[in-house]
Amino acid sequence: MSLIFEIYREGKRLTEFVPTGAVAMGPESVPVQADISFEGGLLYVRRPDDHAIGIGLLWDAGAHGAYFMETTRLSERPAPYNLNVELARFRLMRIVQKQEDWNLFDFPRAEKFGTKFREAQQIFADALGKLHEPAAASLLADQALAFSLELSEELGAFHADLLIQRRKANGAFVRHVIGCRVDPTVQNEKYRETLAGNFDYAIVPMTWRQMEPEEHAWDTGAVDELVELLSRKRMPIIAGPIIQLDDRHLPDWMFIWEHDFDSIRELAYEYVQKIVGRYRKGRQHVERRRGTAHQQRILAELRADHRADPPAGVAGEGAAAQHAHADHGDAAVR
Repeated sequence: MSLIFEIYREGKRLTEFVPTGAVAMGPESVPVQADISFEGGLLYVRRPDDHAIGIGLLWDAGAHGAYFMETTRLSERPAPYNLNVELARFRLMRIVQKQEDWNLFDFPRAEKFGTKFREAQQIFADALGKLHEPAAASLLADQALAFSLELSEELGAFHADLLIQRRKANGAFVRHVIGCRVDPTVQNEKYRETLAGNFDYAIVPMTWRQMEPEEHAWDTGAVDELVELLSRKRMPIIAGPIIQLDDRHLPDWMFIWEHDFDSIRELAYEYVQKIVGRYRKGRQHVERRRGTAHQQRILAELRADHRADPPAGVAGEGAAAQHAHADHGDAAVR
């Protein structure tokens, strides 16, 4: 079977078009194999069977941005479909589906969405009444699509907030949800105010190159200042990773020891001990990054050599330091 589409931009039919990311869509929006091409001012979707299919592609929605959008499943016919109309049809259909899935049809605080949906539906109905004038129909369909995209965003935000509030009310919501990795070198007051006011926790990098640029010469001023600020704001801190044995994170002076395993082990342990000892009161986690097999062997040696009698300031950090950040799935430095 073959589906044929006309494509319009601002009421003008396109004679050139690149179907970016185009794929044929089967039932339940599952991609299926098909040949898709733009020929002679028409978009073709060709498949060997006779099953109804749609098309999904990256679509420029104007001021709203570009989105991957799709049509409903369509049957073959000689006349071309109006792609603008079919994209709007699918978006409206998806809004109805999500309202049903989320039980919003009879929800008291969701009446405003029903009103907006009916407005978009009326614009789309006007587009259907103009199918004999494809250019006019495309303009109305574009309006309906823009209205539907706004409504989709509002519905999604409303439903997310509804679930979040329910979880909070039931005590089933974790305290720290959204965090960010910060750059201690940014000395911008607005940057720090945004960090403290909009996130639940902060990840503070403490790379060896940054903290000890010269052997026995420490540069912790920027990190100290940031940790102090976050501690005053009572914002949980994840510090690290503090050990990353690669060119970007090791200080230059370490490379003279690259063939001396024992020296690297001792220097790494000394570095970890000083960092944990310095910031132990101001952070909830100190993490190290998983590395290559050789790097893992170094860290294993660190643990083995010092497990029996760990120096003060490294052992006894408490349960919070015994878990790594979930992003890296590894044990914390203790």
